[in-house]
Amino acid sequence: MIEEVLDSMEKASRTSVEKKLMFLRDRFILRLLQFTGMRASEVVLASMGDVELYADPKSGRAHWSLVVRHGKGGKTGRVALPPAVMDDLRAYRYAFNFPPDPVCGDTTALILSTRTRKVDGPARCPSTVVGRRSQRRWAEIRRRATLWDILTGAFQRCAAGFRSAGRDQDAVLLERASTHWLRHTFGRQLTAMGVDVRVVAKAMRHDDVRTSMAYTELDFLDVVREMEKAQPFGK
Repeated sequence: MIEEVLDSMEKASRTSVEKKLMFLRDRFILRLLQFTGMRASEVVLASMGDVELYADPKSGRAHWSLVVRHGKGGKTGRVALPPAVMDDLRAYRYAFNFPPDPVCGDTTALILSTRTRKVDGPARCPSTVVGRRSQRRWAEIRRRATLWDILTGAFQRCAAGFRSAGRDQDAVLLERASTHWLRHTFGRQLTAMGVDVRVVAKAMRHDDVRTSMAYTELDFLDVVREMEKAQPFGK
């Protein structure tokens, strides 16, 4: 269903520069939450410089990651950023006039507004548009409520399309969706792929592996099927 939300975003009209910027930013936000399970507070408190390469001494490869500096309970952690997320991040950064790859130490907010604000400094009045623009910088999004508004807007627009197609149940699900729903969806997807629950716990940054076991959601028939495979229950 998340892919359908992304498709809905792709198909939306983008007649202005601001709408194009919003699309690239919003697509990155949705992909980031889809593939990392980050909390809303962790996203808005993250900075561009928190995205960095992390070397694997065993394979000799380096993987893009995001350092979570403001996790639940004040804890820190690290999440992996798959290629799809990095591709969207680069497109988003490039559209906002940043180099495609983040720079270590950059304290610019990870999520930016499409509006700008004046750069602190002596008052001047440049004679050219380029000169005036150089005195401004993108405003930063640091509030969870703003992130919530961005995502729910995308969900609501896709839900309207579902209702038009007679998919009322799917529409209701999206109308109730939230950033926390995306986090739980991430956990369930990992579990459905057969990822070890201890790995799921690490990916979700849970203190207790039992919290991650909630994503297994085994019902009665799942238990029966597994027991039938085992001895002596299968006799």
